[in-house]
Amino acid sequence: MRVRFESNLDDINDLNLKQNPEVEPEYAALSSFDTLYNYVRRARNKITIGNSSNVMRTTAAINVTLPTISLPSFDGRSLEGWETFYQAFKANIHDNPQLSDAQRVQYLMGKLTHSALKLTAGIIPTACQSKLTCNNCKKYHHTLLCFGNKRANRKSKSVPSPSNDYADMDRQRRFLMSVILALRKPSVKTNIFLQLPAIMMADIRLSYHLVEIPLTLASLILLLTAVFFRSNDYISKGYLTEINDTAKETDNGYYIPHHAVIRPSKTTTKLRVVLDAIARLFDVLGLVAPVILFAKLLIKELWNSKIDWDDTPPDTIIYRYSSLVKELPLLSTIAIPRHIGVFKDCEVNIVAFCDASLNAYGCVVYLHITDPTGDITLRLLCSKSKVSPVKITTLARLELCAALVLSKLVKLIYNAYNSLHPITAIYAFSDSTIALSWIKSSPHRWSIFVGNRIAQIQENLSPDRFFHINGKENPSDCVSRGLLPSQIINNSLWWQGPSWACYPISQWPIEPFVPCKSGSDIPEMKKSVTLTALTVVEDSPIYQLGLRISSWSKLLRCVVYVLRFIRKLPRNKFVTASDLNTAEKAIIRALQAKYFGHDIASIRKLDLPSKNIRKLSPFIDEDGILRIQGRLSSSDLPFETQHPALLPKHDHIINIIVDYFHNTNLHTGPDLLMSIIRQRFWILSARNVIRKRVHMCKSCFRVSPSHPTPMMADLPSSRVMEAKAFCHTGVDYAGPFKITLVRKRGHHSQKAYICLFVCLTTKAIHIELASDLSTDSFLAAFKRFISRRGPVSFMYSDNGTNFVGAKAQLDEMYKLLVSNNFISAWNDELTKYRIIWKMIPPRAPHFGGLWESNIKSVKTHLNRVIGAQILTYEEMLTVLNQIECLMNSRPLCLLSADPNPEILTPAHFLMSTPLQYLPASELSANQMSLTNRKALLDSLVNSYWRKWRLEYLHTLQVRQKWCTSDNPVKVGTVVLIHQDDIPPLRWPLGVIQEVYPGADNIIRVALVKTKSGFLKRPVVKLYPLPLE
Repeated sequence: MRVRFESNLDDINDLNLKQNPEVEPEYAALSSFDTLYNYVRRARNKITIGNSSNVMRTTAAINVTLPTISLPSFDGRSLEGWETFYQAFKANIHDNPQLSDAQRVQYLMGKLTHSALKLTAGIIPTACQSKLTCNNCKKYHHTLLCFGNKRANRKSKSVPSPSNDYADMDRQRRFLMSVILALRKPSVKTNIFLQLPAIMMADIRLSYHLVEIPLTLASLILLLTAVFFRSNDYISKGYLTEINDTAKETDNGYYIPHHAVIRPSKTTTKLRVVLDAIARLFDVLGLVAPVILFAKLLIKELWNSKIDWDDTPPDTIIYRYSSLVKELPLLSTIAIPRHIGVFKDCEVNIVAFCDASLNAYGCVVYLHITDPTGDITLRLLCSKSKVSPVKITTLARLELCAALVLSKLVKLIYNAYNSLHPITAIYAFSDSTIALSWIKSSPHRWSIFVGNRIAQIQENLSPDRFFHINGKENPSDCVSRGLLPSQIINNSLWWQGPSWACYPISQWPIEPFVPCKSGSDIPEMKKSVTLTALTVVEDSPIYQLGLRISSWSKLLRCVVYVLRFIRKLPRNKFVTASDLNTAEKAIIRALQAKYFGHDIASIRKLDLPSKNIRKLSPFIDEDGILRIQGRLSSSDLPFETQHPALLPKHDHIINIIVDYFHNTNLHTGPDLLMSIIRQRFWILSARNVIRKRVHMCKSCFRVSPSHPTPMMADLPSSRVMEAKAFCHTGVDYAGPFKITLVRKRGHHSQKAYICLFVCLTTKAIHIELASDLSTDSFLAAFKRFISRRGPVSFMYSDNGTNFVGAKAQLDEMYKLLVSNNFISAWNDELTKYRIIWKMIPPRAPHFGGLWESNIKSVKTHLNRVIGAQILTYEEMLTVLNQIECLMNSRPLCLLSADPNPEILTPAHFLMSTPLQYLPASELSANQMSLTNRKALLDSLVNSYWRKWRLEYLHTLQVRQKWCTSDNPVKVGTVVLIHQDDIPPLRWPLGVIQEVYPGADNIIRVALVKTKSGFLKRPVVKLYPLPLE
C-alpha cells in the first residue's frame, strides 16, 4: 500500500516539475501517511499478536514517550542554521548514551521540516535506519556548506558574503533534490549518462568518456554521493579515478571514466544493432566530436544504402563500424581537466575555427588564456559538428553553414562566460575565401540561401572578427571529416590548436581579410535589375469598363447608364441618340487620355505635340476631344468628317469599333471600311489595323477559307531505292467509259472501267480493262497483272472515301471499294501472294500523286483518240494497250546533247529495250554463248539502273511547291472541314483531337472530332478559324 501511495505521489510531483521546473516536490503527505500507517499497524499488532512478548517489547519500545529536550528545528531552505542545528543535535541527541538509535531518528525526524524532512521521507524510525538517516543529512548539508566556502575562497581571499554563498549553495541543493526526486521511482530500470551542472565543475572534474550504470534510486543516490563526497566504494569499483593536478590546484580531483559499453553478446552487425550502438555515444561538449562524427557518417551511409532494419549493412560499413567498436575503449585513456584555467586578472580570448567538407561541417572553440604572469594556455572548450544534407550542395555553401554554426556557438559561449569573467576579444577563422567574402558583404547582394545565413552570422558575430587561415592549420578540419579514437588521441592539432595559437595575439600571423570588390568571381550573386521610376496614372473607370466589353453598341449603352448613375445625364425611360453621343464622347476622351495625355497637355500649354501626330495639326474641341485640323476646313462636309477624332492604333476599344462598322456595313472589304470609319475617327495606321480585323472576321473567313500548307515531305524509299519493276505498285480506278461487247443491231452499250497499276520506282504502268465494278472483275484484272508483271511486295492505294465526289457516276466505284465482300476478297488475295497493302489518308489524293497523274494522262489520250465514240471491248483493250506502250516509252529525264542518244524509259526496266524498236536479229550459237548472252543482258540492265541513278534521281530533288511550312495545327484547334460536294458556308466544324507527325516531325494528318464522330483528314483539308 505504501509503495503504491509513494508511486502516485511521485507521479504528481513529476507532472508539477514538467509544468514548472522551479517548484519543489512536496512529500509532506508521505509523512502523514507514515504516521497513520504506523498507527494502524500498531493497532493490528495489538489485536492479532496480543500476548507475544517479542511483539510487546517492540510495541513498548515504539510507544515510549521521549523526554522533552530543547532542540532548534531545521527547515533545509537555507544553510545558515545548519551548523547551529547540527552542533545542538550532536551534543543533546547523537552523543547521548541514554538514547537508542531509534529514538535518535525520531528526535531528528521531529525537528526536520520542509525540504530537510524530505531526505527522511519514507524512512521508518528504526535502529537500522538511524545511522543512514543521520549521515545523509549531515553529509548533504555539511558538504554543501564546505563546498560553497571552498568556491568562495578561490574567487576572493576576503571572507565572502554569507547571503550570496548560501543562495548559491541553495541552488545547488535544489538541483540535486530535483534530480533525486525526478528519478526516484524504483521501477525504472535503464541506463543513463550523468551530466553534472556547470556550477559544480570547478571542484569536480569529469572526463568525457561514457559509462553505463543501471539506474535505480539506490544507485543514483550512491552515484551522486560518490561525485560530491568522493566515495571510496566507487573508487574501488573503478567508477571514479583519483587525480592530482598540481599545476593549478592543491587538492585532489576525480574523473568519472565514461565510455560506451558494447555488450559482448551483441556480435551481430545488423542495421538495428549498429544504430543502437552508435546511438549510445554521447558527447555534450564535443570534446571528441571527430569520433562522434565518424559514427554519424556511418548513420548517413546506412540511410543512403536504404536497407531494412534486420538486413546486414555493406561490407565497407561493417569494416568501419568494427574499427570504431574496437578502438572505442581507447577513449578511456584521455584525461581532460574540467578546470579551464581561468583565474582572477586573467585575459581570456575566444578562438574559434570552422571548416566543411562534402560529408560534414562544424566548428571548434578554444579559450586563449593569459595569466597575470604572462603564461599562455590554450584550452579546448567545446565543438559542434553536423552531417551535410543528402542532397548534394556546393562546398562554398557548406563552408557558410559551418560559419553559421560557429557564430551561434560563440554567441552562446560569450553570453554564458562573460558574466563570470570578461571576454577580451573573439577571433573566428575559416579557410574558405568565398565564405569570408560573403560574410564581409551585404546580404542583399546574394541569393536567398546565402543572404539569409549571412544575415544570421552578422547578427551573432561582427564580420570584423572573421579571419582567413591556411587549411593545413585549421583544427576544425578534424570535425568536418571524422577521426577514429586512435587518430584523435595524439592529434596535437585538435587538442592544442595551431602552433602559433600559444603565442601572444600580437604575434599571430593573421591579417584582416579583404574581399574582392567586383564580386564577379564570387558565386551566388543576384542578377542586377535596373528599375526605372515611372509615374503610374490610373486609368479612367470608363476605359476599364471598355476593356471588359466586346461590343461597341453594348459599351455605349453601359456608359449611358453609368453617366445616368453619376447624374451626368438625365434619367429617361429609353436610351436616346443624344445619350449615345454623350457616351461616345466620354469613351473617346478616356481613350485619348490613356494614349495622348502628354500631347493633350502640350497642346493646352500651346506647345508642339509629338512628332507622330504633328503632321495632322491636332487641336482640342470644346468637348475636350483631340481632333485633327486637316486641310478640309473649307469643304461643306460635317464637322466630324472635316475634323475626325484622333484614335490610337492598338487597343481593345479600337478593335470593337472596327468590328462594329464592319458588321453594320455588311462585312465590307478593308478599303471601303477604312473610308467609312474615317468619316468620324482617324485611327493611326488604320489600313493595317482594319485589314487585320477583317481577316479575323469568322463570317468572312467561312466564305473564303484558307488552310495551312505543310512543307512537301521527302520522297519515300519506294521512290528512290532500286527495286524490281512493280515491286512497289500503286493501283487506282478510272471511269466509267461506254463500250459494247459486239457491234450488232440491238446490243446496248455498257460501262467499263480502267484499272491502272503503276510502278513507284520506274514509273512503268500496266492497264487492265474491267467490264464492271464487281469484286470478281477486279480480282481477275489483278491476277492478270500478277501473271504478266511478276510478284509484288507492296501495294498502295487510295482510301475508299477518295471516290466520294460530286459526280453520281463515282458512287458505284465507291460502293465497290468500301464493300465488305471486296475488302475480304482483296485481303485474301494479298495474303495469298504475301503482299503488304498500304492506304493513304482519306481525302488526300496528293499523297498518291504518282498514280493520279498517270490516270490524268490516260484519260487525256483516250479523249483525244476516241472522243465520244463507243468502242467494242476488243477495240477498247487495244487502244489501252497502245496507250500503255506509249506511256512506258516516255523519257524519265531530259534529253542530252548526244546526236544519237538512248533515252531511258520505263520500258527499259520491263523489256530491256524501248517498246517502239523491233527486236534485234538473232545471234548464231557460235557468235555468243547463252552464258555470255545472260551476262550481256545483266550488264545492259545494270547500265539502265546506273543511268536511273545518275540522270533521273537528281530531277526529284527540287520541291515544285509547298516549300515552307505554315503555322502547324495543334490539338484543340477549331477547324472547318473541307467537303467537295457542298459550299464553304456549310462545311462542318470540328476540333482537332490528335495529330500525326511525319518522319521529319511535320504534321500532315490529324484526327478531327465532329458532332457525328471522328474523321482523319490531311491538314490541307482543314481550315483553322481566326483567333485559333
